[in-house]
Amino acid sequence: MQQPEKKQSFFVRKNSFLAVVFIFSFFLCFHSDIFAQSLDGKNLSFPFLAETTTDKVNVRSGQSTSFEKVGRLQKGEQVVVVQKEFGWFRIKLPKSAVSYVSADYIQIIRGDVAEVTGSRVNIRAGNGINFSVVGQMKKGDKVRVLSTEEGWSKIEPVDQSYGWVAEKFLTFKSKEIPTPRIVKAPPPPPPKPAPIRNIYVLKRMAEQKAMEEAQRKAVEEAKKEAERRKNLVFAKGVVKSLGDRSISQNIRHKIVVDEKTSYFLKGYRQMIDGFLQSTVKIEGKVQKDITAQHPVLLVTKIHLVL
Repeated sequence: MQQPEKKQSFFVRKNSFLAVVFIFSFFLCFHSDIFAQSLDGKNLSFPFLAETTTDKVNVRSGQSTSFEKVGRLQKGEQVVVVQKEFGWFRIKLPKSAVSYVSADYIQIIRGDVAEVTGSRVNIRAGNGINFSVVGQMKKGDKVRVLSTEEGWSKIEPVDQSYGWVAEKFLTFKSKEIPTPRIVKAPPPPPPKPAPIRNIYVLKRMAEQKAMEEAQRKAVEEAKKEAERRKNLVFAKGVVKSLGDRSISQNIRHKIVVDEKTSYFLKGYRQMIDGFLQSTVKIEGKVQKDITAQHPVLLVTKIHLVL
């Protein structure tokens, strides 16, 4: 009487085993993307690095062309693929993609870096709740804010935001994927030094500042003088009158430096007349627009040599 029960138990276990195998096989057929996918004939596991095969590849908020466009990839651009559904690859959004969060759930820390203040804040494909959710952030996460308008902040896509690209536009690149993008707050500004109240210290600081200012002015004056002197001619010789050979009303003298070098002098007649037949040092600018037998100097300084 017990033999048929054992035989029946054997068939039950056998049928149960076959049922499990069938269900598991069915699961693999329709959900094999959890383990591996075939791309260009390669068996792959997620995540992996892919590359676009053509220009102007749209990145969408969902796995069909009816979803919003959140970005566009150019040929050769690389993206991280994390999943596949219905002939579409789910990718981490590139930096050029569009991402928005409600400005009510972030707070600027410093510069353009903000911190998430809500517990589960949705990242959307546009500036409104009617746009698709492309990611989610938790309290304390940092984001880089690009602009804020009408209660919504456009942010630089974070590592936990995703879009979808049609499988036919991607090809396998590598199993080596980039490190996650992490936004860090800039360091705080250095603390201001405590105010100095000691009058003697303040006096020494004022004196030091005055000395440094005087030195700065002296250097500037020296530079100006050096620049001025670059365009000057310095001559030492005897002043003589041109007499009837005067070139103009203000060019009536010359200085003879040596047998080969002489300059005509342009300046006030009464001033230069006082140095006639005397040895002097002259400083002047060459007047290149006047053509004469000798260079013409516009006298800026004249000193008697004793």
